[in-house]
Amino acid sequence: MKAVLDAVARIPSLEVRTAADADTLEGGRQATRALLATGFAPTAIVCVNDVTAVGALRELRERGLRVPGDVSVTGFDNVKLSEFCYPALTTVHIPRERVGHIICDYLVPKAEKMVVSDAEIVIDPELVVRDSTGPAAATGPAAG
Repeated sequence: MKAVLDAVARIPSLEVRTAADADTLEGGRQATRALLATGFAPTAIVCVNDVTAVGALRELRERGLRVPGDVSVTGFDNVKLSEFCYPALTTVHIPRERVGHIICDYLVPKAEKMVVSDAEIVIDPELVVRDSTGPAAATGPAAG
């Protein structure tokens, strides 16, 4: 999430707010509820994972807001649930199999030899665009 906040900080026209709760369905609902209670009208909500994003979707829907018409929602980790919720969730896919191979091939041998390494390993994520995102509304939703 820090990378997202750092990136949007470079865009002066964006107003960013954060709300945190447990990384659960209910936590996503609570964080969305808290965000909207401030009177802030977001055009997008970026969630720390797909489960909290599904909770955010539920809270927005219960408030009569359209996703993505009023608010876009994204998750992170591309769990199977993200394909089957409504609307299907835009998310970021991390190639877990590749991560597993890196751990086995690179990190485990170093750990066994007690070798400390400062190597940087970069894993390219993939943006999986589904139905929960679209163009920003001209104005954000009513925070009602």
